[in-house]
Amino acid sequence: MSKPGNLWRKVHGKITKRPTNFSWVVDDRLAGSGMPTTFEEFEW
Repeated sequence: MSKPGNLWRKVHGKITKRPTNFSWVVDDRLAGSGMPTTFEEFEW
């Protein structure tokens, strides 16, 4: 993980309360995202 990437994930998480790059791989069954940096992102 790069420091700029970690900083971006933290800023994005504080604003949106969700992890970066979230998308459904299989509709409503399997999803993927960037690494969550806060508990709120994990719960989302």
